[in-house]
Parts: sequence; C-alpha cells; structure tokens
Amino acid sequence: MTSNPNVGDTITYRLRPSENPCNPLRLWHGVIEHVYAGKDWYRVRLTDEGYEGIRELVLGFQVVEVSCVDKIKIE
Repeated sequence: MTSNPNVGDTITYRLRPSENPCNPLRLWHGVIEHVYAGKDWYRVRLTDEGYEGIRELVLGFQVVEVSCVDKIKIE
C-alpha cells in the first residue's frame, strides 16, 4: 500500500484467505466509510456491479491500491 486510506477514498482489495474465495486473485472495489482509529481496518461499501451497497470490513493487508479523493480547500 502506498498511502494511508481515508474516508471517501476508493480502495481495491482482495478477500482474505480465511474467507475461502473461489477466485483469490479477484479484485474488489469499495469506498471507505469508516477508518478504525489505531487499527489498520476499514469499513467499506462495495461498488462492484451486483454487490453495490454491501458493507464489509477490510484489513490493511488486503488493500492493493488506494484512489484518494481530492480534498477541496474552501476559503
């Protein structure tokens, strides 16, 4: 992982081996809704077709890529 994910960022991740995925290399996509303080955990709302809106817990080691939301500074 190259950056620290924040609320609103989109992440690409893989399922944990303990979830016994049919395709362990499949990439999943979701928007971070909550970052757990002091943990490397994220509550994510999936954006993949057919899975939109499903929420799940993603651990930091699962994250493959982070697409950061541009922060707009309002003066």
